Amino acid sequence: MSKKKTKYKKLKYFIQTKYNKNSKSTSLSGKIGYFGKYLIFQLKYDDNDKIKGYTFENFKRELSANTENESVLGKKPKTEFLNPDLVSITFDVYFSAECGINVKKQLDNLGKCIENGYVDYLVIGGEKVGKNKFIIKSASESWNTILSHGELVEATVSLTMEEYV
Repeated sequence: MSKKKTKYKKLKYFIQTKYNKNSKSTSLSGKIGYFGKYLIFQLKYDDNDKIKGYTFENFKRELSANTENESVLGKKPKTEFLNPDLVSITFDVYFSAECGINVKKQLDNLGKCIENGYVDYLVIGGEKVGKNKFIIKSASESWNTILSHGELVEATVSLTMEEYV
């Protein structure tokens, strides 16, 4: 079993035991978050433990401040806070046709978001990430599995987003 499938099974078990203690059905679904209407993170399991939808991994949020050092004769320099820097977010999204996704169409939609400068809120767990909207600065695609007729079946995309003020 692949690492991704093992992670999803562990996540499914966690969600079932934590949030669905009273549920008698083995079917599970949930919206994890979204970036506008183009990127919706969700998990849907059918009764055969097949995943429908997609989610993300390796989520990293970078916060920083702009500062300036002022020289003081004979002493250590003084640090002066200027302003907060823009928030930067990176994460990987795994797309698979087995999960009921048209992988090529999803990659094309992400490309259009970047080319058109699409800006929207990034929402995870029902809450906005940060105060402002985000823009996708870059996307790095890895085409994992391609069938003999050139059909893209699996891909991983590493996204970099930046706060848009």
